[in-house]
Amino acid sequence: MINVLRAARGVLLITTVVTMATGCSSNRRLDMADLVRGLEEQMRVRIPSARDVAAECPTANSVAVGKGVSFQCSVSVDGRRILVTMTQTDDHGHVSSLVDG
Repeated sequence: MINVLRAARGVLLITTVVTMATGCSSNRRLDMADLVRGLEEQMRVRIPSARDVAAECPTANSVAVGKGVSFQCSVSVDGRRILVTMTQTDDHGHVSSLVDG
């Protein structure tokens, strides 16, 4: 049986869509639905034997765009919960993720 945490470890690079709230550049937010899809896809690639992968991240429009801004997501892989720290690498919606543990 595969060790899910060991297989998931490492840095994942994900590009997300930046959404604008009412045209003001200071109100830019990450598209969390896009980020969740990207995180799930990366986990499926990293753990091809996984049958059930589901990610949860902060609610939509809750994370402002900004280099260095971090937040946590949780990924369930075949019932095993993995915490992932997401950090924005620039001001354009690019994030890297590091599996905690």
